[in-house]
Amino acid sequence: WEERLFDSIDILAPAVQPMTFKTLYIGGGTPSVLPPDQLDRVLDRISQAFDWHPRAARHFEFDPSIMNDAKLAVLTKHRFTHFSFGIQTLQAEINAQHNRGKQSIDIVARRFTEFQAQGIEQISCDFLAGLAGTTPEDILSEVEQVVSRFKPAWVDVFMITPTSEYVDGHFNGSYEKFFEHLRPFQERVP
Repeated sequence: WEERLFDSIDILAPAVQPMTFKTLYIGGGTPSVLPPDQLDRVLDRISQAFDWHPRAARHFEFDPSIMNDAKLAVLTKHRFTHFSFGIQTLQAEINAQHNRGKQSIDIVARRFTEFQAQGIEQISCDFLAGLAGTTPEDILSEVEQVVSRFKPAWVDVFMITPTSEYVDGHFNGSYEKFFEHLRPFQERVP
């Protein structure tokens, strides 16, 4: 996969060389699964392939359950200054039921502590309102807890959008039950 990625970068780079890039956003959480050495090689290749503005903004979205100090060191070496991650909910069991791992307040605290120890202040996080098994009060309380304890640069709260797979898996295929569950979130959270 690495060679295909590098080939893609090398093919794209000459086509855009006259352009000076001012922003790089790597995200979705998935790139944080790369081990530090592979992440470093990918970022080296990207840095070499494109022309960068001296103050280019570099953003990295990560999965908090697999991020660590070694990956953070690679990212700071490549001048990433803004980091974001999805909390969804602080309830580990509900995150696990939604394929988010058993992410909890302990994992969230560890990530904020690591980043703040490096002097990184541009940390944002997001929550997902409407997850099956949560209430509006849960989400609002969790947002308040994270804001008061960790002081992220900003917090986003997204409203869940139903897919047929989600409604089938969590609401027995009933969109009526899903929207009944979602209604209090729509009324209270915004």
